[in-house]
Amino acid sequence: MDKKRNLTPLYLLINIVILVAIIILNPELKNIDDVLLLVDYRWVIMSIGFMLIFWFLDAIIISYIIGLALDRKIGFFNTFTINMIGRYYSSLIPLGGGQTAQIVYLAKWDIPPGTSSSMLMMKYWVHQAALAIYAIFTFFIKGSVIKEYRSYMFWAAIVGFCINIIGPFLLYILSSKEGLLKGIVVGIIDFLKKKGIVKEEEKFSEKIIKFVDDYSRAVHFINKNIRELSLPLLLSFFQVAVFYSIPYLIYRGCGLSRAGIVDMMLTNIFLHFAVCFIPTPGAAGASEGGFFSLFSLYFPEDLMLVAMLFWRLISFYLTVMVGGIMVFVERFRIKKRQER
Repeated sequence: MDKKRNLTPLYLLINIVILVAIIILNPELKNIDDVLLLVDYRWVIMSIGFMLIFWFLDAIIISYIIGLALDRKIGFFNTFTINMIGRYYSSLIPLGGGQTAQIVYLAKWDIPPGTSSSMLMMKYWVHQAALAIYAIFTFFIKGSVIKEYRSYMFWAAIVGFCINIIGPFLLYILSSKEGLLKGIVVGIIDFLKKKGIVKEEEKFSEKIIKFVDDYSRAVHFINKNIRELSLPLLLSFFQVAVFYSIPYLIYRGCGLSRAGIVDMMLTNIFLHFAVCFIPTPGAAGASEGGFFSLFSLYFPEDLMLVAMLFWRLISFYLTVMVGGIMVFVERFRIKKRQER
């Protein structure tokens, strides 16, 4: 984790360089001053408020799950800090950097890694369940429109949905039956060993099997507490709506009103699935390009650059900034506790 954490400034720099390049190369840059003067910033402030609500719900959900798992609380500020640390590293480090960082920081509160990974997996699955429900409506309501307008974004979203929802769901089903997933993984490792593909068999298999054991333990924990998840699921359902509605607020801030909030929210969910599997930090490049591609359905060409900038700054860079501050604050607090 330390190696990945040391690379976060580089990941952030990659995002900034890509964003700056997109701004400089956009022909509408010459008109940006005039457009910014026309923006109703009350809507922009409201979109920032939506991000605050999103983070607040995050903290409530993880606090509820900690109480469910440990029968104790660690305080709202601490749960908020842990969530923002996770959001910070998830934004900048691809492939599970946020969850790994949260496990490390939760250990500082005497929560064992096995327990914290189960709690975080429960939170992840509740969020994915809410997102999957929205995704079904998204493909049903907006699918034909997106396919006709931008077919490559439609098929990219299908791939993203399979990777982000269907794949983990299949793993969940396999993990629900005791030892089934582990048996499949061990069989695959043995096959790779016979083919000579796996060189460091012991080290490789230990890591994979440990991951499978942790995943299966988390699934067992979720199944054991499935009835208690109705409240987190409801909150996650609302949380998804809040986050993916931000482009609509920016749209209204640009003085536009013809499109509805549901259309824009579902389009944003489409965008999420279309870029979620891109391995760059924060899906840099793909997110901005995808926004230009899909939201040209709603924004006129002269407003697209400003709309994209506000959307990216509020939904991504604001999280990175606040999360980075919380990382610094938590490191300072840990140091103070160790000095006592």
